[in-house]
Amino acid sequence: MYSTKTTIVKIGYMIFVLYFSYEIGGYMMINNVRIGGKIVRNGVLSYEKDGEKFYEILLKAESNNTMIICSVTISENLLKNVENCMGERICVVGYLHNSCAYESDEKLKLTVFAQNIADSGDLDECMVTLRGIVCKPVIVQTTDNGKTFAKTVISIKHAENHIDYIPIITDDQDLTEMQSLMEGDRIGAVGVLWSTQHKKEISPTEMYIITDVADKVFASGFVKL
Repeated sequence: MYSTKTTIVKIGYMIFVLYFSYEIGGYMMINNVRIGGKIVRNGVLSYEKDGEKFYEILLKAESNNTMIICSVTISENLLKNVENCMGERICVVGYLHNSCAYESDEKLKLTVFAQNIADSGDLDECMVTLRGIVCKPVIVQTTDNGKTFAKTVISIKHAENHIDYIPIITDDQDLTEMQSLMEGDRIGAVGVLWSTQHKKEISPTEMYIITDVADKVFASGFVKL
């Protein structure tokens, strides 16, 4: 797991990259994810394209003492023995993709589409870098335990003209800044995938914590472009 100092340096570097590439090359959409951890569910066939099979696995990682469970869509050519891979460590490099239409009533379901496998050693890691357009009004919510979050959705267009809609949230010092965003604003954000955790009571004296599959990005820092 990264130390706080290392995380701050990485976030600062990512924000610099977002600003710098904007200045020299005009507006360009970015959707990059790197996550390393342990596979906690064997691959389940998702679809087949041009004779190549793509599977969904579940990957568990920890970032700053927070557990992340994320869906990863991966080709059989990238991960051998994908149907019996539970327990293996893997580091995936790719992009975020949502599997249902933004206009539908269904909740947006995020998956990391794996483009490459990188060497991560024994350390868990997660870094998301996004640049897109705000497409939903910012909403501020307070949880049952008194924590306040701001959330919105950004759209990111692919080269193939497909658009992915990525929910992002933030809190603390970035909350006020996010509240100032309007639909149509262009922003860059860096952060981690976010899995919601909630408690379930199984008896008057026992309960356990459920960690949901990540469906949003927690923005550790963002800039309006």
